Amino acid sequence: MKSIDEDKMWITKALDESRRMKIKNPLLASFVIFGLPIDILLTVFFVIRKSYISPQFFLAYILCITWLNLGPYFIWYYERRVLADFFRRLQDLLPHQEVKNLFQKYRNIFARKFWILIIPWMSFLFVVYHDGFILDVAGTFGFKDPWTWLLSIPIIWIPIIAGMGSWGVITTVLVTFGAS
Repeated sequence: MKSIDEDKMWITKALDESRRMKIKNPLLASFVIFGLPIDILLTVFFVIRKSYISPQFFLAYILCITWLNLGPYFIWYYERRVLADFFRRLQDLLPHQEVKNLFQKYRNIFARKFWILIIPWMSFLFVVYHDGFILDVAGTFGFKDPWTWLLSIPIIWIPIIAGMGSWGVITTVLVTFGAS
């Protein structure tokens, strides 16, 4: 029999494990574990290349940093709070065993099939890297510039987080259809 931790998305597991690192608040853990490395990278980049970054892209950097700090927390919150509460409320409408079966099935789907929506979100990378690198207008100097490759880390991380977050919406819709 699987433990309940096996049916959690890896981001949820990481934020739950942060309690062992003495970070009790999952929002703070999201900032420290997932956001801080990107925050440091983008801050250093901004300081070094400030004169090459247009004001329009500064806002994009801020939005990127915000999403990469908060996105993992939102995924954790969906799985630990929203989905669990949804199934608790569903018990008022359906027999207990049916709710239990739906919970196990869709919690497993949420935890293991999230990659399905990462694939279309990764098409975003085609736009970024196709026909000239979009970050060249945001402070990098082409593919020979090390910053181009360093900034690829958050650029790749954005659609991963977006795909996982979008998967929560799809999971909720699937549960609704599965319960009807």
